[in-house]
Amino acid sequence: MKRFLLIAFLLSLFQSCGICDCKKVACPAFSDTVFPAWFPYTKGQTLIFKNASQQTDTILINYLNKNEAYEAQKGCYGGSSGCEQYINLRQVDSTGMQPERFGISFNKQTAFTSNAFSNHLQIFVRGFSITGSLSSDSILQDNSSIGISTKYHPSLQLGVQTYTAVQVFNTDTALVKNTGIYKLYISKNAGIAGYETYPGGVLWVLQ
Repeated sequence: MKRFLLIAFLLSLFQSCGICDCKKVACPAFSDTVFPAWFPYTKGQTLIFKNASQQTDTILINYLNKNEAYEAQKGCYGGSSGCEQYINLRQVDSTGMQPERFGISFNKQTAFTSNAFSNHLQIFVRGFSITGSLSSDSILQDNSSIGISTKYHPSLQLGVQTYTAVQVFNTDTALVKNTGIYKLYISKNAGIAGYETYPGGVLWVLQ
């Protein structure tokens, strides 16, 4: 009798803990459409920027990694709450690992139980770094990008080129006087459209 009661107790405990709902869920390969709309980059692509003195600066995207389709654990102890998609773009050094001049990382989490999702974006360009999230309309900066302000422009002219849907990230050089990039221009469908360097406020525009 005691043995029967113990088995019944363990069975009820197992059923109430939710482990019985544990199952595998097929998660897709990277298929997000918002990220490539803002950053239409491919592996091996070279970005060329030029200033008013006709000097050039280049960035080579020689590393691209994005998730393949996989199976996630749903309803399991230590399992996932949704499907994850990610993509990483970089210019890497000779070790093939560390970003040297350029890096963009994007991670998107979609819940199993609904179409609700969240994402995280990180951009690194020659020492200038911002973090936030991405929407179809804008890049939303988070609080970790201390000292950097942002402003959205429906259209903006850089040199002789006019860009649309431009998000500008700006460091106040009255407070932060680091040599290098202090202002970054990101345009939807173009990616990094240009940047300005300190000192001198030199504008470099995508060619």
